[in-house]
Amino acid sequence: MAPSQTANRKQRLAYPQEGAAAPAPKQLSFAALRHPAYRVYFVTTALAMLADNIEHVISYWVMFEKFRSPEKAALSLARRLRVSRSDFHGGV
Repeated sequence: MAPSQTANRKQRLAYPQEGAAAPAPKQLSFAALRHPAYRVYFVTTALAMLADNIEHVISYWVMFEKFRSPEKAALSLARRLRVSRSDFHGGV
C-alpha cells in the first residue's frame, strides 16, 4: 500500500462515517463472574446445593444403618434421583 492509502485508511478507522455500523463488542466468557456481587451469590448458591446433597447422603446412610435394608436405601435413593432429574430439566 502506498503511504497516502495507509493514512486514509487510518483516518477512516479513527473517524467512522455517518450511519456506519459500530464494531460488535468482544464477547467475554462467563462475563457475569466479573461482577463481585454475582461471584458471591454464585459461590454461596453452589455451597448451599453441595451442603443439601451431602445432607441427603447422610440421611440415606443413617436410614441404611438403622434398617439394614438395601431395598429401603435403594427406594430412597431412587426417589432422590427422580427429584434431581426433574430439578435439572425444570430448572427449579
